[in-house]
Amino acid sequence: MIYKILLLVAILFNVIAQVVLKIFARGTHSAGSGLDIATKLKVFLTNPLFWITLVFYGLSFVLYTVALSKIELSRAYPVSSIGAIVLILIISALFLGESLNIYKVAGIVLCLIGIVVIFR
Repeated sequence: MIYKILLLVAILFNVIAQVVLKIFARGTHSAGSGLDIATKLKVFLTNPLFWITLVFYGLSFVLYTVALSKIELSRAYPVSSIGAIVLILIISALFLGESLNIYKVAGIVLCLIGIVVIFR
C-alpha cells in the first residue's frame, strides 16, 4: 500500500513541476528573446521557479523509482502517465486559465476508467 501512495505522490510532484515550469516559461519568454545563450542561461539559473521545478522533478523521480521497486512497470507507468494527464488538464483549467471543454472532460473520464481497469 505504501508503494501505491509513493506512486501517487510522485505523480503529484511531477504535476507540480509541470505547472511551475509553465509559470516559469511564461515569465522567461519575453525576457529571453534576442539574448545570447550565456544571458539566457543566467536568466534561467537566477530564477527561483527554475530551481523549484528541478526539485519537484527530482523528488518525483526518486519516489517513482522507489515505487517501481514493488509495483509492476506495466501498472505504474500507465497510471503515472494517465494520472499526470488528468491532473494537468484539471489544474491547467483551474489555475492557469486554460480551456476545459466537453472533449477534455470525456477524455478525463475515460482515463480514470482506464486507471481503474489497469489496477484491477
